[in-house]
Amino acid sequence: MSEVKEEKTLGTEEQQEKVVQAESQEAKETDAKAPEAQQDNADKKEFAGKRRRRDKKRPIREEKEFMEEVLQIDRVTRVVKGGRRLRFRVTVIIGDKKGKVAIGIGKSAEVVGGIQKAIAKAKKSLIKVTIENGTIPHELR
Repeated sequence: MSEVKEEKTLGTEEQQEKVVQAESQEAKETDAKAPEAQQDNADKKEFAGKRRRRDKKRPIREEKEFMEEVLQIDRVTRVVKGGRRLRFRVTVIIGDKKGKVAIGIGKSAEVVGGIQKAIAKAKKSLIKVTIENGTIPHELR
């Protein structure tokens, strides 16, 4: 029995050697045939682990001139012949922390669109508030 096992192991070792030799011959043939493939592999190794930049650059975010705060988001449903129409009403307040403040209301089918409309309306209705020592002066009763 032990002799049979030895023959099987020898057979598998010989098979493994043949496979390794065949793979090395294939590698030599592909190296000789395709120098372009070598260049591609070199490029891949060069960028391994690094992120490639896309051709399209993202727009640079500009600094906001006003602080924006969403006060309220309301979901408004209107019943029409075909069913219900869903819209959002967004209330936003903006300010620059130097005395300019405004409030705006925007309505849209999407929340993001409503926020953008509310900010645009608020910028049109800015008012100046006097600030003394970091507070709004007012009378006490």
